Amino acid sequence: VRHSFPLTPLKLMLLMQDSRAKAFSVGIPPQICFAMNEMKDSLFWQSCRCKGWNTLLCNLMITTDTDEIDEAEFEDCPWLQEYVLGMGHEVYGFLPKKEFHGKTLQFIILQAYRQSGILILAAQIDGRIEAAPLHKNHVIYRDTVLFSLCQDESDLADWALEPELLDWRKVFEHHSRNMAEEATAEYFRRLSARTLSDVDVFHAAMAQKASSGEFSVDEDSENDEDDGLQAQAHAAEASALA
Repeated sequence: VRHSFPLTPLKLMLLMQDSRAKAFSVGIPPQICFAMNEMKDSLFWQSCRCKGWNTLLCNLMITTDTDEIDEAEFEDCPWLQEYVLGMGHEVYGFLPKKEFHGKTLQFIILQAYRQSGILILAAQIDGRIEAAPLHKNHVIYRDTVLFSLCQDESDLADWALEPELLDWRKVFEHHSRNMAEEATAEYFRRLSARTLSDVDVFHAAMAQKASSGEFSVDEDSENDEDDGLQAQAHAAEASALA
């Protein structure tokens, strides 16, 4: 699929984390490969670090109608009203309007919350999604993808570029694809460098043995010795790839 239809978005889900090494060895980029056990462990650990994390995730993924809540109980419980208000929030992606181009992330995050109650909680920076990017002095451009938490997509009317002009999903996919291609190229470059390093070490060891007189190569066995060296070099390369 990746050769015939390279633009097809793919995700490889594995059961065990150890299986990722096998996926990498056949050319599957690390960015599109994940393991279920790793995800479960990460969610469990994050829930231990931050109380209410599971509740937040559930509220973002599950829609609950207010008709399911008893009206009398709802009016008598201020905490329930606040909780239901929080349940109504959803995550929306968007591209900032032209007037915010050249501004910093901190500026638009602060202004969006003060003026509209919109919480910009993440941004795509260099292809990666950065959560809570308050420490980033990143300048906003036309293709900067932001993610916000608000009640409805219409709340972003004063901040988001109209989808008819430029769809944020296409920009997001473009950045993600470029990052994956660069990461894959870097992965194989390092793998190739490590393989060449192993082969160089092998040849250096053979040369040291030859110079020390531990063995000698005569003219009759020179070809056989070269074949043996090539075979061992290929074995070292295969070991590095594995």
